[in-house]
Amino acid sequence: MPNGNGAQAQAIAVAAAQAAFQQRITLFILGVSGDIAGQNLQQLADAGQGKPIDRVWGRDKDAAEPYRASDNVADLSSQIVDILNHVPFCDIRLRRDVDPETASQGEVILDGQKLGHNDADGWRLDDSRNLEIVGKACDVARAKGRELVLKFACEKDGAADGPDVSTDASGDVSLDASPSGDAR
Repeated sequence: MPNGNGAQAQAIAVAAAQAAFQQRITLFILGVSGDIAGQNLQQLADAGQGKPIDRVWGRDKDAAEPYRASDNVADLSSQIVDILNHVPFCDIRLRRDVDPETASQGEVILDGQKLGHNDADGWRLDDSRNLEIVGKACDVARAKGRELVLKFACEKDGAADGPDVSTDASGDVSLDASPSGDAR
């Protein structure tokens, strides 16, 4: 939040949180000072999750939860764990389209283990740009996942908006997924 706790600083912070959400970036707000008004934290939490900023946690069922810092380590730790449990770690936004008709011919490999397409503990393609690791595979990725490799046939002419990738002779593309969820 910008310096100051005035209305102008709050408006700037709310607008920035809303803009981030519009760019598919979900924010979880953790207040680190007792000087931040609860209403200001609530507005930021709602804006950062694409909700109307007049919602209040505990009163409105669709309000976002704001978090408050605590001098109690266990309290703060549980809040951070809760935030991490809300992060869509296993949802991967692709920078290139994958044809849903041929997606099953691709490979998704987590730490050297090939995952099954449309398997309850494997992966699925939600649409041409969104892949999800599901079930036990997601649990493994969250707990100790180190490398995720995606291999799909690519067009021979090469799309200009695609990620930096290496293509082998078979036309497969290997992409490493970053923790932020974007494949690169």
